[in-house]
Amino acid sequence: MNLTNPKSIIILGYPLEHTLSPKIHNFAFKYHNLDYVYTAYPIAPDKLSEMGKYFLHNLPICGGNVTVPFKEIIFNYLDKFTEEASQVGAVNTFYQKDNQLWGDNTDVYGFLQSVDIYKDYFENKKVLLLGTGGSAKAIITALNNLNVKEIAVVSRELEKSNTFVVNKNNLNPNINMVSLDYDSLINYDGLSDFSAIINCTPVGMYENISPLPKTIIDRLNNDALVYDLIYNPSKSKLLSLSEARGLKIINGKMMLIYQASKSFKIWTGYEFPIDQVTEII
Repeated sequence: MNLTNPKSIIILGYPLEHTLSPKIHNFAFKYHNLDYVYTAYPIAPDKLSEMGKYFLHNLPICGGNVTVPFKEIIFNYLDKFTEEASQVGAVNTFYQKDNQLWGDNTDVYGFLQSVDIYKDYFENKKVLLLGTGGSAKAIITALNNLNVKEIAVVSRELEKSNTFVVNKNNLNPNINMVSLDYDSLINYDGLSDFSAIINCTPVGMYENISPLPKTIIDRLNNDALVYDLIYNPSKSKLLSLSEARGLKIINGKMMLIYQASKSFKIWTGYEFPIDQVTEII
């Protein structure tokens, strides 16, 4: 790992074998002939605290991205936060400004851009949201901007989804929020009412498994949209099962590209070559 370049940028997460961020950002740096380098920086969760509160300050870097599982805990390692990051409660981008590390969130922008042509699936509709982590926090903030009617949040533990809903219930009083666990989802009568299903968990990224069993997918509305934030593999088990069911599917590739475009502009001041990056991945 080479972090000697004063314009080094990293992605912090674990594991990072799946990430395409180094590929797309290094392509974009080369496209603009910029003296930057983007490097994966994997740290196991149990090792992060050993690095110390100021370990990011001691690295010769000018910024970075944050992914699973550190989008929330990274608040303890940065100095200041943008309004967007504070509202979301999660950081996916950080940068140096006035000798301080600032945290930001470009996931909200990335998601909204990626569903711009699919707004009919969200406006005044019911959405099923899988997960309660940092990505889910960004997506629920984005859903607030899409004026959805209801959001049902699903977690492995009902207590987690309850807490998530309580903490996010003030986003928009016009949105009804429901908390569920996977056991209660099996017997949930309203599955066919959901216009969109969004997977914000990493389930399906490393193993060929789906966060939703086929029995639940078979009960979804025939016109539902299934969005998996996972982009590698390009067609997760969830998307494969949903496609076989005849449902509209989207992976997280365009969200990756759009959130990257905003991060790139923050770090460099240059526009991200979206069309060219889309071609290479």
